Amino acid sequence: MEKVSIIIPAYNKSQLTVKTVESVLKQTYPNIEIIVVDNGSVDDTKSALSTFGSCIKYNYKENQDACSARNLAIKEAEGDYIGFLDCDDSYCKEKVERSMKVLMQNPSLGFIHTGAYFINEEDVIVGEYPKSRFQGWISTRLIFGNYICNSTILARAQAVKEAGFFDESIFIPADWDMWLRLSEKYQVGYINEPLTKYRVSDNTILKSLAQSQKEERVVLKKYFD
Repeated sequence: MEKVSIIIPAYNKSQLTVKTVESVLKQTYPNIEIIVVDNGSVDDTKSALSTFGSCIKYNYKENQDACSARNLAIKEAEGDYIGFLDCDDSYCKEKVERSMKVLMQNPSLGFIHTGAYFINEEDVIVGEYPKSRFQGWISTRLIFGNYICNSTILARAQAVKEAGFFDESIFIPADWDMWLRLSEKYQVGYINEPLTKYRVSDNTILKSLAQSQKEERVVLKKYFD
């Protein structure tokens, strides 16, 4: 059975990170490697994750951002497929199995994404991520905006390595930049059903909006200059 590596960057959210890891351990797909890269947490993240023992691979790298963490884990990943999951998000029970089934049946796909629930800080579902109607060759549509939720992605490891690593010079839209590069080389699959829980808060959205808009211009310059 093909191995799947799930990469989780973590920083100062110990209890949420524990919930995230638990959601991966509860997957119906059995052959999963979990790689957590701690970006220098000063809370009890390390001790909280130590309870999982050999069920996870834990790396502590101080003063790194999420892109650096993902790149480090990509290099260490042993899986034939790679998923990216933020430390405050979680998977529904059949997420990996359902995604793998589509990827195995469609070898032309470089990656697949799914629908997602919005959850608040109390883990209550408050909505759904905007549904995507696009699959196949989507790069010409994706250039107009990122409608792919990072934590829903499952990609072929070879495709990720061919596309290159996450651009560490940008932060918020670095995932969009990666999906654009992947979608230029491969077709993209989509499951029109929420299989991931994506955590949102008003404070986070407002804080990141200005930086995101600035960095999106950096991404677009790669394709239009």
